[in-house]
Amino acid sequence: MRRNFLALFAIVFLCAGCTHENVSGYKLFTPYIGRTVPLNREMILSKEGRNMWSPANVPRLRVSYVLLETNTELLASDQFIANLPIGTPVTLTSVRDEIIADGSNLIAYGTTQIPDSNREVKFAYCWGTVRNINAAPWEPTNTPTFRKPDWPVESHGTIPFYHPVRDRP
Repeated sequence: MRRNFLALFAIVFLCAGCTHENVSGYKLFTPYIGRTVPLNREMILSKEGRNMWSPANVPRLRVSYVLLETNTELLASDQFIANLPIGTPVTLTSVRDEIIADGSNLIAYGTTQIPDSNREVKFAYCWGTVRNINAAPWEPTNTPTFRKPDWPVESHGTIPFYHPVRDRP
């Protein structure tokens, strides 16, 4: 009985505050959404065998393939799929502000084709957090490695929540 209670408590605790918001309409993301663009740096396509979170900061909720930097150390449970060379086309479908427990990450979702096959897969890429946005592999090569978002933040009491204000375009 006690074990069931603890398991239920853990599930409720982990899911409390779990939200996701489509932020594809923000001006930083709109040039890429719905378009097929080439990668400007080599990436790894991996099928992750991790739990809910990973060093890629991708929640295990929507897809199982992720784009990772080439210097990412894969875990034993991860499955290397392919190196995606510069020029590999990717189609971006959305960017979501994924909040699970206290973590908030901007996750780009899209599709790409596995090299040397006709198989198209859905992938996720952590574009950064709402405090620091990374240079995505499809952005121009002169894009700063990290940059601050250009949207205001909401504040709830004394704790600032750094996520896009909902009524922004």
